[in-house]
Amino acid sequence: AIMDSLIGLFQNVTVYKEAGKVSLHKPLLLLLYLGFCQNGRERLIEFAEVNTRLAALLKRYHTDGAAIANTHYPFGKLENDKLWEVEQSAFLQRTSVGHLSKAELIAKNIKGGFTESVFNGLKSYEGGITKIVHNILDSYFPVEQHGELLDAVGLLHTKPITIPTNLYRREDTMDSTSETCNLMKPSGVKELNNNYSIGLPLVFSESDKMMNHDKPK
Repeated sequence: AIMDSLIGLFQNVTVYKEAGKVSLHKPLLLLLYLGFCQNGRERLIEFAEVNTRLAALLKRYHTDGAAIANTHYPFGKLENDKLWEVEQSAFLQRTSVGHLSKAELIAKNIKGGFTESVFNGLKSYEGGITKIVHNILDSYFPVEQHGELLDAVGLLHTKPITIPTNLYRREDTMDSTSETCNLMKPSGVKELNNNYSIGLPLVFSESDKMMNHDKPK
């Protein structure tokens, strides 16, 4: 039920339309942050970084070239959709229609991202990001763009899979108490190697290595 509510929040995000054309600012920003989340980034990210990443996505996928510069629009407007927050929001400059100032966001190193409840909900639900991501892709982008978009924002192409219980997380990976998303760890599994999902070498315990050796003849 909790995950259904979370999925509903994303499905009910208000997306601007003009003359029959959909603005892709919010969908692309959400995909970008879901990628951050799946890759273990912090909950709130500085707008300066978001500005660069989102502008590149808009340049590639948005048909209106003039809109590429408006990366600050969704960064502020997503607050109205009840799944987003911006640091010091009440004290920031806004236009008559509620847009934040890009210059101020950069100058003050303002961070933004999912609310704590949304972030924690994503973190606690196995496969939650995958479901939400595909809802966004299916709603706003042609199927032939799905794969390259997933790559562009660092999201996995496949749904969560069952992992053997003898896989271990690398020592340099953040633990479960940190404010990061770790959605690929199946219930009942010990620790998952951080590189499993991208095809890098797995790390096994010494006991696992011993069990895998051939018995003496």
